Amino acid sequence: MGTVLHLLAPSYLFNKGLGPVNPSVVWPIFGFLALVILFGFFYARAHKKKDALSKRLGKKVAHFCWTMGIIGILLVLFRQISVLYLGAPILFLLWLVIFIVWLVSLLLFRFKTYPKRREELKKTASKREYIP
Repeated sequence: MGTVLHLLAPSYLFNKGLGPVNPSVVWPIFGFLALVILFGFFYARAHKKKDALSKRLGKKVAHFCWTMGIIGILLVLFRQISVLYLGAPILFLLWLVIFIVWLVSLLLFRFKTYPKRREELKKTASKREYIP
């Protein structure tokens, strides 16, 4: 338990010149981030030819995946090549917090807002059907 708390200690988080991380830890992180980028690409592609609401959801997910994937890869690379200040663990922790907050907002949009707007669009379409 002491090592986990050490990872959240300010002396560790704000250390600007830490060495590289063990490659057995880095490769799964790279793999996960590459999968996030690929998921964003294919999700946007699958929603490209649907209605406007689905396109909007696809764009939101794609922007999230591309942004978080690329920034995450850059942060891991900066840590591996020991870039001063940019390889600090606080940046990766900040990225992780932003990743989680953005993911929660996307999930809320998908499971709360999206169905409501889908119903509104159906009602509007049915009303327009009878208007000459």
